[in-house]
Amino acid sequence: MNKELEEDAEIECDLRQFEGYQVKEHLVLTHDDLKAENTELAPDTVKPVHSAASRVENGIFTSVLGRHSWNVVWLEK
Repeated sequence: MNKELEEDAEIECDLRQFEGYQVKEHLVLTHDDLKAENTELAPDTVKPVHSAASRVENGIFTSVLGRHSWNVVWLEK
């Protein structure tokens, strides 16, 4: 999660002890309007989208979490 309203957050994690793991999927839930909501008439106003902002290279996980967003990253061996 990145609560920052103006800037993206860059993260880096050392995953070398988890050899062979790669990013399977990265989903992001965000909207430019912080008060946006899904309704019966507009059920897809806010929905998860795929992101290519995460990767594992040489055992180091890096990602960019967009401003005011929820993120889910799945790793798979």
